[in-house]
Amino acid sequence: MDLEPFLQRLQALDLDAGKRFLQEHSAELGEPAIFGSRLREASLKLLHAQPALALKLADLLIFYGQHTGHTASYAMGMTARGGVLANQGYNQAALKCLDEGGDVFQTLDDELNWARSRIVWIVSCAWLGDIEQALQVATRARETFMSVDEYYWACAIDINTAIICKYAGRYQQALDLYDRVLSTYPLLKEFDESYLQRSIAIAEHNKATNLALIGAFEESSSLLRRSQQSFQDLGDIISVVSSEMNIAKNAFVQGYYGSALRHYYDARNIYIQHEIDNPQILARMLLQMAMCFLQLNRVSDACQIGAQAIEVTEKLESLADRIESLHDYAKTLIASGNLQEALEPLGEAETISQGYDYLTVMTQLRRAEIYNRQQVYGKAYELAAHVSTYYNAQGLLALLMQAQLVMVEAAIGLIQTVQEETYQVNLTQTQGLCRQLVKNATCANLQDSVYRGQHLLGRMAMLQGDTQHANRFFLCAIGRIEHLLSDLVYDLSPTFLRTAWDVYEDMIALQLQNDHAELALHYLERARSIALRQYLRAAQGKPMLAAPGACEEDDVRELDDVRRAKGASLLQCEYELSLWQKKYHEYSALLATRDEDLVVAINREEVEATIKQCEVKIAELFEWLHLLRTDGALAPSVTGYRKRVRTPSGLNVQQLQQALQPGQTLLTYYIFQDMLVIFVISAQGYFVCKQPGIIPQLEQYLLLLHAHLQPGGWPDALHPPQQIIRGLLKKLHRLLIAPVAEYLADINKLLTIVPYGVLHQLPFHALYDGSRFLIEDFQVNYLPASNLLLDFQNVRQLNAHDISTALVMGCSGHSNLPSALEEARSIAELLHGTCQLEEEATIEHLQTGTRGCPLIHLATHGHSRLDAPNFSSIVLADGYLNAIDAFSLNLQGCELVTLSGCETGLALSGGGDEQLGLGRAFLAAGARSLVMSIWPVEDASTSFLMQAFYQHLLRGESKVEALRLAQQAMLKHADARYNHPYFWAAFRLVGDVQPFSQQVIKKLRGEINT
Repeated sequence: MDLEPFLQRLQALDLDAGKRFLQEHSAELGEPAIFGSRLREASLKLLHAQPALALKLADLLIFYGQHTGHTASYAMGMTARGGVLANQGYNQAALKCLDEGGDVFQTLDDELNWARSRIVWIVSCAWLGDIEQALQVATRARETFMSVDEYYWACAIDINTAIICKYAGRYQQALDLYDRVLSTYPLLKEFDESYLQRSIAIAEHNKATNLALIGAFEESSSLLRRSQQSFQDLGDIISVVSSEMNIAKNAFVQGYYGSALRHYYDARNIYIQHEIDNPQILARMLLQMAMCFLQLNRVSDACQIGAQAIEVTEKLESLADRIESLHDYAKTLIASGNLQEALEPLGEAETISQGYDYLTVMTQLRRAEIYNRQQVYGKAYELAAHVSTYYNAQGLLALLMQAQLVMVEAAIGLIQTVQEETYQVNLTQTQGLCRQLVKNATCANLQDSVYRGQHLLGRMAMLQGDTQHANRFFLCAIGRIEHLLSDLVYDLSPTFLRTAWDVYEDMIALQLQNDHAELALHYLERARSIALRQYLRAAQGKPMLAAPGACEEDDVRELDDVRRAKGASLLQCEYELSLWQKKYHEYSALLATRDEDLVVAINREEVEATIKQCEVKIAELFEWLHLLRTDGALAPSVTGYRKRVRTPSGLNVQQLQQALQPGQTLLTYYIFQDMLVIFVISAQGYFVCKQPGIIPQLEQYLLLLHAHLQPGGWPDALHPPQQIIRGLLKKLHRLLIAPVAEYLADINKLLTIVPYGVLHQLPFHALYDGSRFLIEDFQVNYLPASNLLLDFQNVRQLNAHDISTALVMGCSGHSNLPSALEEARSIAELLHGTCQLEEEATIEHLQTGTRGCPLIHLATHGHSRLDAPNFSSIVLADGYLNAIDAFSLNLQGCELVTLSGCETGLALSGGGDEQLGLGRAFLAAGARSLVMSIWPVEDASTSFLMQAFYQHLLRGESKVEALRLAQQAMLKHADARYNHPYFWAAFRLVGDVQPFSQQVIKKLRGEINT
């Protein structure tokens, strides 16, 4: 009898309708034993792909057994239901069903079906804490299968036993079980092909996770990709997601955080697209993403996602998942400095991890990390040594490297605090341990551990006064860091460099100590502003860290395959990003409205909450989009360290000198601990000035300057106090300019300032020597990094026939800034440009109307967001144009962008001194130069300054000279208020200083028609 139509019908019906169907057609279904077995197999086939449907069929089987009085069918239904519940992480409920079904089978003397009910039972039992009983029952069930030649089911029990062995710390036993299973499955010809394919895929997937634990990442990732394809063919989407997560985890453990994050985003996208509801998978995904964000120093993101994962795991009954989530959450708290708070999840993990040696030891490692942070080096050393012994005995290489790094850090702390004798630690022994650590990590391609180990070796060499070996170790560490940077895109690089920058700082300090000033500058600039340089070089079609021809022909083909495969994801990501950006613009426009009817109608708190939600989604999609677009879609292989990536050679003083214009001097500032360093480069020579111990004084002056610069701190706004502000600017001049004044001869008329850290917010051009401001003697422009001097040489210029008119926009922000409209009208008239005001001054017009524009002037409000610099913005008619919007503008060939609003030039200093904010985005989009403000500006003075600036530009002056002359005109203004730096010094020129070409000047003068 063909039962398939009945089974198809039951799948289509809901539970109640299915029960009625069974009641009405039970006589037609034939022998209950046959139909019951078929219904159980149908449920099992759907277990992974459609768990809700599998659960419904299991419940129908239970009902069928009760309705027909066929106890075996009832028992099969209970075990099938237990399997689904266990698969979803509900282990207590699963055990209840499995025990009830198993008891019925024993009553019927059906040992085979009892043994089948134990396959899932042993995992649930282990996850609820009774590992030994689970292993004992597994042995008995396997003996039952072997006694009746049921090799397929013997393999199934072996797979689940291996899973338990992993968490019990019996890794080799687990691998042996997987090998036995994988050698047996191909011999079982009589079984359903899809069953065998799934079983082999599960065994390969699980074996791969064990191989990763012992450091066999290449073999592990290969097995994961193979099993993932099998799961894909079978329609098992949950297992596809799980495979993607484990591929990500392999990349993560090796230190390839960009590749890892890409895979995590892909896994989450599949999870969401297919509307999967699996708390166990979700919790693991969230935790692994949190760990990835943590390594990229995005602690806030890591804590937020980690807390979500904890909430999910609280609802699960799996102790292993719960313990792992507690460990990882504790790690995020440790990284954020909440050491006491981290002890709470660790204490809970310790309480419930009895029997799980692997997880108990992980708790101890987290405690050792806390002790190091608390500078309790003795306890950290002893605990890390104990953990290292365990991991070494188990062959868990990646975890052993983590433990040994903690151990070495603790040992260095003991030596520096003169406690080494108490704990029997000596430097030579610690160096030997660290060298072996680096060797093992190198063999296993654990790049993060390699660079950290080499950095520690360099620090220990410095303790011995061995600068030669310290230099070698630091250089090796930097090479590894730059290899890891090649796997990171754009803003992931500066976040990673927040901690990795320590290595560069130690190398710079070493070179300065050895009076190797040129090398100090070389290492300062080597990874500085790396994300901006990635943007610029991508626009120029140049690789950032890969040399031409670095990819072999096979690699190119492989990358092309990856690009094609991810095309759909790329289009989807672009589409979602556009939707969220549109929503962000709409709601931000609501927030800025002055329309009284709208103001009454909208709930400001709800609008702000929606904007915040939009910001989170836009940032996430923007990041994922770059990860999808990058050619680094393939995690670098073990051999790839030397084959695929070439680290940058960096710049040298000769390159910079050749890039300087006649009369130009480059002043590059650097702060390390309490020392200020000034590098002076001109065509005539190179000099470095070191000033130790002055940083506290410098920081105090800067705080006072910003406090007294704003009108809010003045007793009388109409008569700004000149003496106190000039006094502070004089003190800052004494620290920042006077020490190198002798190198700024009369022939040097252009000063290019490259600030560092807090100095990025200082108006160097307003520094005062007691009688004159710096701007009175020098043209002054700014660069985010010295190396950008070379990049700006290669920026594309417009052909004469491509030059369009200037684009001027004015937006008053619903009459909040009426002077912006007058400013825009007058400048547009002066420049013979396109003028778009109020409702015409839109983001859409800016996105579509910049082609061929040599000059863009935006007169509107500015909002600085140092908490989220990519959402620093200017206000246009249809919403806030933020930095992410600006990145997508086509400004290739644009000579100058002026952002005349408040604080448009403020930025957050990221890792590698990356300046995160609006300015970086406009430079990345192709603008050669920017004029921006670094504090809130006054309307009338801004309008005067801009008019004077453009008048000088039209006379053929360079951009830097035009701004200088405009600011000098403010100093000589008839209104004495305008002499105060607040009115004239807020704006500065960032980027290229050259004058406009004659063709552009003629266009701006209206001498050439479009």
